Amino acid sequence: MNEVLVWSICFASLAALVYLMTPIIVRFDQKYRAKPTLYPVVVAELSHAAAEYLGGCGQALEAESFSTVGYYSLSLNTANVHTYIGLFMNRANDVKAIVAAFYIKTEDGIKITTRTVEFITHWKDGVEISTNNNGSFGTFKHGLNQKTLRLPKIKSLHDLYVIHCQRLVLRGDSPIETLPALGLEVMTQENHLINAFEEQVSFGRLYLDRSANVYRPTWKGAYLMTWSQLPPMNYIRKLREKRKSTAALKALRSPTQNLLDK
Repeated sequence: MNEVLVWSICFASLAALVYLMTPIIVRFDQKYRAKPTLYPVVVAELSHAAAEYLGGCGQALEAESFSTVGYYSLSLNTANVHTYIGLFMNRANDVKAIVAAFYIKTEDGIKITTRTVEFITHWKDGVEISTNNNGSFGTFKHGLNQKTLRLPKIKSLHDLYVIHCQRLVLRGDSPIETLPALGLEVMTQENHLINAFEEQVSFGRLYLDRSANVYRPTWKGAYLMTWSQLPPMNYIRKLREKRKSTAALKALRSPTQNLLDK
């Protein structure tokens, strides 16, 4: 019994250390560039995994009538994380597509951590409808106007796009915001990233450190963002996302509602 008690105390102490100390590290180490920049890259010059993924998605998007704006390295987080994205526009339907591959540098080389495709439509009333297959939970809080549907099990780019278009139809005849003019796509995307940071500022999760020209977590933000990634909150979020995605696909009243079961 004493041994069980000792192990219980050790486990509780370790959990407390993780839950209390990790946010402190995040509070001082996490930062985002105040002016995120998209730097053009040549896909063929990237690592094989990145080139294969980005290039393959680009071909699939072109088959769905998307035009390629370009491929970029995203200067966003000053930590040891590297992001490559492809930016695409379907001007007939006013839908933007972003293909992203996230990497970290380790002693063993560059390791891919996340790959995702996201379809985005902006409405003139301020609502944003986003459909993606990101398997990782984000740390940012979504505003009421951000209608994001995560479907990590759906790997088919075509299926994901069909679902996104069905969501647009489901919203009705509200006017959609026209995509940025030719030549303004990159600047517009960079501004969207800044707006996302400013939204987190309004939620009290980030603040702008003007001396270093970066956004940093507030104490509140550091704890909330960290705890959202740890058990039991990450498990609860996973269950909520599962219920949300299942309900959303059923609401579309189409064969796509069975895609989650694949």
